[in-house]
Amino acid sequence: MSCICFTPKVSANTKSSTVMTSLVQAIQNQVEDNASLQKLKSMDCKRCVFFVGAGASVDSGLPNFREFSGHMLKQLLSKYNDLTEEDVSTFVSELRPEVLLQTLHEVYGDKIFAFYDWFDGAEPSTNHYVLARVLKEGGLVLTTNVDFLIEKAYENLFGSNDFSLLTTKDDFESFSLDDDGGKGVLIKFHGSIDPSKTGTKKYETVRFLLDQVGQGISTGMHDVLEDVCNKYDMVYLGYSGCDNFSVQPVLCNVDTKKTTLWLWYEWREKLMLEDSVSTFEEEVFHVGDKVAGGQSFTDIERGMETLSTCEILSRRAKAIRVRGNVSNIMTATSDPNDDIEVEGLSKVGPIPTWVSGISPIDCLRCAARLYSKSGSIEQGIKCLEEALKLSASKSDVFVKAQISQELGNEYAKAGTKAKYTKALSCYEVALGIYDQMHNFIKKFEVQLDKVNVLRRSQQYTHALEQLHLMEMSPDYNNEDFAEALEKIKIRTLLMEALTLGMGLKDIESREKALELLVDAEKLADDGGFVGLQAAILNANGLIKYQMAGKSVELLESGAVDLEKAFRLNIYIGDARSCFQQMRNLGLIHSKLSMLKEEPELLEKAIEEYRKGEKFLFRLSKSSIMGELLEIRFRLGESLVAAERYIEAGEILDEVREKRKELEDWHNEARTLELLLKCSVTDTEKLIQYTHDVKAIYEDAIDNKNKKERFKKQPITATNGKQILTTAVNLVKDVDSALSMEIEKLLVKLFS
Repeated sequence: MSCICFTPKVSANTKSSTVMTSLVQAIQNQVEDNASLQKLKSMDCKRCVFFVGAGASVDSGLPNFREFSGHMLKQLLSKYNDLTEEDVSTFVSELRPEVLLQTLHEVYGDKIFAFYDWFDGAEPSTNHYVLARVLKEGGLVLTTNVDFLIEKAYENLFGSNDFSLLTTKDDFESFSLDDDGGKGVLIKFHGSIDPSKTGTKKYETVRFLLDQVGQGISTGMHDVLEDVCNKYDMVYLGYSGCDNFSVQPVLCNVDTKKTTLWLWYEWREKLMLEDSVSTFEEEVFHVGDKVAGGQSFTDIERGMETLSTCEILSRRAKAIRVRGNVSNIMTATSDPNDDIEVEGLSKVGPIPTWVSGISPIDCLRCAARLYSKSGSIEQGIKCLEEALKLSASKSDVFVKAQISQELGNEYAKAGTKAKYTKALSCYEVALGIYDQMHNFIKKFEVQLDKVNVLRRSQQYTHALEQLHLMEMSPDYNNEDFAEALEKIKIRTLLMEALTLGMGLKDIESREKALELLVDAEKLADDGGFVGLQAAILNANGLIKYQMAGKSVELLESGAVDLEKAFRLNIYIGDARSCFQQMRNLGLIHSKLSMLKEEPELLEKAIEEYRKGEKFLFRLSKSSIMGELLEIRFRLGESLVAAERYIEAGEILDEVREKRKELEDWHNEARTLELLLKCSVTDTEKLIQYTHDVKAIYEDAIDNKNKKERFKKQPITATNGKQILTTAVNLVKDVDSALSMEIEKLLVKLFS
């Protein structure tokens, strides 16, 4: 790690220097020569490229995201009496900005854009004038900001805007860096407020991009961003990396050899320069460990921002982070002739008149979605149950059907037998209403939700019957609604394949499932349904893994499908699905390494488990513990197979303690089996772990719950035999008496 402290000095800008040379000089003037400085000096100053986030506009008095969204939430949820300051803070901290805004837009529509009036009247700051000069020099400015301040600064300095502007899907698809003529280019990934228009038309591009959340950025945007990253050194200013459903995943996964200079604002007397990949990786896991320990991003100062930015920096071959008062650096970079005076905006956000007319039902539905997406499923259920009661007195039965479907989906997320029963009951209510209204599109959607619950609750025959009833309906092939039905037909094929391939599991069913998935993938690809295509590929990979046995060919084919699904989910920004693909790829490559006797495949599995762990860190604290323990168990298992016992032991000890705390005796025993294997050279630990295994299974002799579990879940008995056998074999050479005791216990329990 390189760490240099320096104090800001006067402007480094001269009439002959470019913005990039001025910026590098502003830092260079204040540090002693060393390897880190050489990396900074090597930055290409010919064409300046900045990537700019919301932090760059704070000096103009604009609210940051926490202030802006917090104000909106308090107004839009004002009729939900149980809302607390802690809830608002959790929503803002746990949810990515675009997810939160999309959720509000789903319930309230375009009316939410009235809150953007808060941005009106803002004036450009030093940052915007520096960026305007970048554009004038023919540089590139990429931004996730929707404000008009860069354009305004340019007009103030140079008159009319003569740079290229990219905001729409068509702009990106028709743009090429090879044909830009050396002009300045302003690239706005999240759309732009258009001050020349009025009403909701001002926010046309912003609205379009909110509608795309969950589908990933467009191909054109992806290609432009990747091309810029590969061709130019880049400076990041005020960017938090918290747009996980659009830009950040691309930045994380582009394999660039160019230099990244990250300007990280924080209060400190002296600036600090860092360029160690290990430092950035340590920060990712430091935040991740806090999340795993039960803290939310509300509790971790700049936790989401640290996690997101360090993920990018840790994957760069050449990365430098400058920490400190970035405003001083930008002032030193600016042209001293620019007379900049900024008057801050009101710290009190606007309250649109329509807010007073929000219905309690809409308020509860919105709160439910926010609770659910931030991991508080039970609180979301409570809101929807209350909304359903209120809807009973209303004449609008469509609203009752919507709430019933939403409540059913929340019950389904809880994943218990009792909640599945409640979910199915809710779906029946919604189906009855949609049937009376002859709204067959909504009816099919609810039927597919119902099938998914039937499948998850192992009612496979019933699930298949429901799918066949749908397909037999005359409306299923209604040509007047062909476009709306396209997605439903793909989901139907996927549900049938999952039911056959992951439910029934016989070879004929699995082969039929793979045939259905071929058809489903073609339809999803033709229709541009990226999320569904990823789900189909994931199902393909899982079914092939389940049916592979010792077939190297099937395992390798499954790995190809999972890798494709992973790339699509990176594109979409679906962290949970990315985790699942990394975990499943790890399982496949672990198995392949044994079958093919190729240790490098085991190392690949270890890397995949580590990557999967990082994706989990992005999710809400309340929803990751089980999956985090699972992937750390798998990581420990692979490290044991690779005979990296010290690393494995450290990870597995933590997993074991947490499982003990959760009273998950079966998985604690499975973890202890791996710890036994780690301890073959440490007699004291080996004996202690053996006693711990013995205690777990001795308790099963008189424990009715454990005995019942052995009967209901035969895998627990199978695993128990294996775990005790492992203990017998490993401890017999160091404590034969203990080995004999375990052997007697094995016979008593499982003979």
